[in-house]
Amino acid sequence: MSNLVESLKQTALGKIPTEWSLKKFEDCTDKVGSGVTPKGGSKAYVESGIPLLRSQNILSGKLKLADVAFITQAQHDKMKGSKLKAGDVLLNITGASIGRCAVLPDNFDEGNVNQHVCIIRTNELLVPSYCGFFLNSAMGQKQIWNLQAGGNREGLNFQQIKSFSIIVPPREEQQKIAEVLSTVDQKIDLIDQKIAETQKLKTGLMQKLFSEGVGVQDEEGNWQPHTEFQVASDVNVPACWNLMSLENIATVERGKFSARPRNDPKYYGGDIPFVQTGDVVNAATYIETYSQTLNDLGLTVSKMFPVGTILITIAANIGDVAITKYPLACPDSLVGIQANESKCNVHWLFYFLQTQKSELDSKATKSAQKNINLQVLKPLTVYLPPLEEQSIIAETLSTVDEKLALLEKQKVETQQLKKGLMQKLLTGEWRVPLDS
Repeated sequence: MSNLVESLKQTALGKIPTEWSLKKFEDCTDKVGSGVTPKGGSKAYVESGIPLLRSQNILSGKLKLADVAFITQAQHDKMKGSKLKAGDVLLNITGASIGRCAVLPDNFDEGNVNQHVCIIRTNELLVPSYCGFFLNSAMGQKQIWNLQAGGNREGLNFQQIKSFSIIVPPREEQQKIAEVLSTVDQKIDLIDQKIAETQKLKTGLMQKLFSEGVGVQDEEGNWQPHTEFQVASDVNVPACWNLMSLENIATVERGKFSARPRNDPKYYGGDIPFVQTGDVVNAATYIETYSQTLNDLGLTVSKMFPVGTILITIAANIGDVAITKYPLACPDSLVGIQANESKCNVHWLFYFLQTQKSELDSKATKSAQKNINLQVLKPLTVYLPPLEEQSIIAETLSTVDEKLALLEKQKVETQQLKKGLMQKLLTGEWRVPLDS
């Protein structure tokens, strides 16, 4: 690729090479339209047949067909105006997913769409894959969201879509740009696949380690599998593990924020980290970031927890956990669990609590916002291996989490690379060499 552009011209979307053009979608498309929901709604769906793509099937740059609906051939024929073809660009035009765009691959057979998905069928001026990348770029998304500003309901109509501007390089160059960006997408997909495989590995390891353990050491120091088991919370666990309540191996305390109204600014803006439920949900193992801070007055109405405390969410999201790396304050939607180190390895307890998420969620009150309290957490049965075995279990799972963290880092870096490439390539700041 070259970043040398000999001559540029100014357009509504910025400077582009002089041999490129800026056009409206209506000049570059043969069709802009959508389908309908079959009469009877979901009752018209069948077990198998013609795929009916809905907004949940259109992601940013890819299709998700795991939960695709199907309609009959007769219904498909009635909806002939929205029959799909390979190369169609599909754009979500209503709801929270507005603006998501994907392109039907060359091997796509047949299908249809409902009224929430717009079909953009390009003419000879536009390569479909290039069009898809443009719509998913910052330039495309900005045009979509500018049309939503001030609207009461999210939604795009066909005339608005036809009025979109798009930068149009020569067709051969469009193809090359799309190939470069597709290569980056393939790398992201590969990383996603590795993440899914590693998460599956972790799930299997957790099931095995928290039911079978790693065993006991023989006289020569070799680890041998456990042979005797007991039942704990409907799970068979080694007989040598101790069954104890959470409150007997850890201090379990609820966070606090007693001031009302909660958003009174006089309590905020100091240097005391104030962690919210979302900060725990979004954490991997440790709390790395926080969304708010308290001042000294705010601390008087809240509660601090020390380094090494396990925070667990007890409202809305139930049972998500993370470990503190620095002293911080928490509201009453979080509980702090401080392990007794003479009985319990904090990292082992962190992973054990992950295995209890579904159990805790099932005990949540079914009110407007799900929640649990200390009366649910404190008596929680913990099946406790010896400390050395706890340490091995925690180290094993930490190794897997380190691999996951590395993969997530690679994914973020590759997504940033793609974002930068899109900005450079779609504006012509960087040119893709063409075959001579």
